[in-house]
Amino acid sequence: MNLNGYEFRVNGTLRAIGTSADQILFENGTVTFTKYSSAWNEQTGSGCLIENAVIKNTLYINGSLKLSNSEVSTIVVDGGGSPTIVNNLVRSTIRVNDGAPKILNNEISYYAALGGNECSPVISGNFIRYGIRDGAEVAGGSPVITNNVISEGDVSVGGVSAVISGNTLNGGGAKYDLGFRYNGVIGALEIGSSSAVISDNVIDGKGIY
Repeated sequence: MNLNGYEFRVNGTLRAIGTSADQILFENGTVTFTKYSSAWNEQTGSGCLIENAVIKNTLYINGSLKLSNSEVSTIVVDGGGSPTIVNNLVRSTIRVNDGAPKILNNEISYYAALGGNECSPVISGNFIRYGIRDGAEVAGGSPVITNNVISEGDVSVGGVSAVISGNTLNGGGAKYDLGFRYNGVIGALEIGSSSAVISDNVIDGKGIY
């Protein structure tokens, strides 16, 4: 589907279901699921669903669809929605500006960012290259961050009550050997003005701040 620079807005139910061999393509425009779009119901298999698709531009989610087995440029979750985002390749970033999305088993090529007044995502089982960051505008919420692998970044949260468990942080800053030669990157877990339950994380180098 060539959007010719327009926004494709969903106020009802959209079911875009391709196959691994024949994916559905959205290009040259943004795709937006509003708060009026039909929420996905896993038990009944009803509601908005995108599966085996390629979305070349930004996907804005204000509702509660299911997105799976797809390739997306950028995802922005806003407006208090609770989408399920599972088994996707995200070429850039996922941004959560409020809401309680389930972000599960994705490959995220850049980073995941948190913000807003009620930011309560479940971020679990993902490979996230540059880590999880919070914006200065984070005011509340209860993110759960578990069992992710972060190759070149940190987990940084503030202003929230978080659970951070079972993550592997391999990067974040430069490390050097005894001869002051570059020897890879190191990870860190940085906690700001928040309360956090932290357990069973593997952190390579910088530690917890």
